[in-house]
Amino acid sequence: MAGLNLLGIRPLDLLSIAAATACLTLAGLHFVIWSRNRSAPANLWFAVLATGMAVFTWFALAMMRADTPVEFIAAIRWLNVPIFAMVVAIVCFVEAYFDTTRPWLGHLAWGIRLVTLVVNFARPVGMDYDRVDAIVPIPFLGDTVSVPVGATSIWHWIGQVSFVFLLCHVLDASRTLWNVGTAEDRRRVRVVGLPLSAFVFGGPVYAALVFRKVIQLPHIEFVPFLGILCAMSYELCRDVLRSAQLARELQASEGALRDSEQRMTMAADAARLGMWMWDIATGEIWLTEKCRELFAFAPRAVVDYEAFVGRLHPDDRETREGAIRDAIAAGTQYKTDYRVLLPDGRQRWISSHGRVDVDADGRPERMLGVCIDITERRNAELAARELGGRLINAQEDERRRIARDLHDDLNQRLALLSVELEVLGHARPDSNPGAHAKELASQVRELSSDVHRLSYRLHPAKLDQLGLVTAARSWCRDVTQQSAVRVEFVSQDVQDDLSADVALCLFRIVQEALRNVVRHSGATAARVELFGNTKEIHLDVTDTGRGFDPALIATGRGLGLLSMQERVRLVNGTIEVHSAPGVGTKVIAVIPWAGANTGTAGLQAPAATSL
Repeated sequence: MAGLNLLGIRPLDLLSIAAATACLTLAGLHFVIWSRNRSAPANLWFAVLATGMAVFTWFALAMMRADTPVEFIAAIRWLNVPIFAMVVAIVCFVEAYFDTTRPWLGHLAWGIRLVTLVVNFARPVGMDYDRVDAIVPIPFLGDTVSVPVGATSIWHWIGQVSFVFLLCHVLDASRTLWNVGTAEDRRRVRVVGLPLSAFVFGGPVYAALVFRKVIQLPHIEFVPFLGILCAMSYELCRDVLRSAQLARELQASEGALRDSEQRMTMAADAARLGMWMWDIATGEIWLTEKCRELFAFAPRAVVDYEAFVGRLHPDDRETREGAIRDAIAAGTQYKTDYRVLLPDGRQRWISSHGRVDVDADGRPERMLGVCIDITERRNAELAARELGGRLINAQEDERRRIARDLHDDLNQRLALLSVELEVLGHARPDSNPGAHAKELASQVRELSSDVHRLSYRLHPAKLDQLGLVTAARSWCRDVTQQSAVRVEFVSQDVQDDLSADVALCLFRIVQEALRNVVRHSGATAARVELFGNTKEIHLDVTDTGRGFDPALIATGRGLGLLSMQERVRLVNGTIEVHSAPGVGTKVIAVIPWAGANTGTAGLQAPAATSL
């Protein structure tokens, strides 16, 4: 102390300046925090409290350095301004930081203080004294300070009542938070609530002792309160750091959530799934981009239940409504298929699956689900049903034709042959029976040839006995002999041990393609090429006829091209039909090897056969 006096620095001045500077520093720090995060009002009110304590320290120092009663009255009059600001700041800080207060206690505290502040500036000597008779210097901490001699005013004690309500306000908030809060909330009570309550209680008690002349000391309440401010600041900064950590964790969680959503969206898009959520109370429907695409809604259009139902086919609305009512009533999952009418007139089949979410009272709250476009599947099922029916009809037609051939041709010829054989048995020896027998033998050979041809049409024996190349070449030769179409057959590197399924498939394609050439193309020449490589076998059937529009295949009633497509699909192959009116037709079938190993050695030049 003596050293400071020799340097011209008075200890109380240094202490007051240091305390005020610390308070202003804390105030500035937390004001900046609040300015960057307006959702943290506790930091703002702490800044006001710390600023009020800095101003309080300044006027308290002015009181200690007063030389006359007038200077002392002026200093203590202005001292009541930061006291009022601190009362308001404590009330608002506790409400913002603890959030468990009874507001009326705090409002009563600062209301009483406001009344005394008005009286403070209305009376000539302020609110604390009725008169100040003299200023008495006393020693304190190695220094000399001024204390007043005078009469205390009743308004001073009315002002002290405000601290009673302020103390109740802080204690009530602390007690409530301790009872209902978490472990972290109880820590707030220990670090902030209890020290603040101690100051709100101890500060006015110290001032009362000074005013009652029980102790003759200056107003140095700022000294212990500085420690409380530091504890409060530490706790607020800790909250800020914890908030920053939570923000980083939240950011990381949001990033992970975005990644998860992206993966889910990619998976849903890959599966052509659209996701939706229907808020039953508001009727609003949330749709993913894929779902909007399925129902032809604009990307940013607001979709409600009525708009959604408006997209449904009128014949399917009641069925879907019934499925939803049943799911809501039973709280079970919902599944249904329905048609959607798009704005451009197209129709789309949708399969929708969903579930009902209920609230805490068990009432339906929303429905979540996914939907997928099943138009291709439905069309395929319809085509399969139509194909099945047409195949059955074709099978029955083929049976009728075979039965007709057997009855009208072969059966009648056999009956006639039987009659002639009976006549031959009764013929006279001089009637030349040898010539008659030769004629009957010729008829038997014709019958055998017709039976063989009929059997070949049902299933060629050569295919099983001699292989695909021989059977296909024989069929091409028969077509050339029995029609006006000259067929050229070319084969290269086709193995003899093809699987029965592949061989039959390719042979039927040759049969059907050449049958179409003869019946529909008007061509005079055709070419069949059959060749293989290390991975697959190729079949090309080409003609120079009138051609056709391949787009009409899907709407046509014939089974030829459709049956070829189905046969190739069953052996995991592909088939293409290239044609146009006036340029002929080319059928290309490619089938992977099945049950055969193709070597590259011994490849031969194409063997061409003109039939």
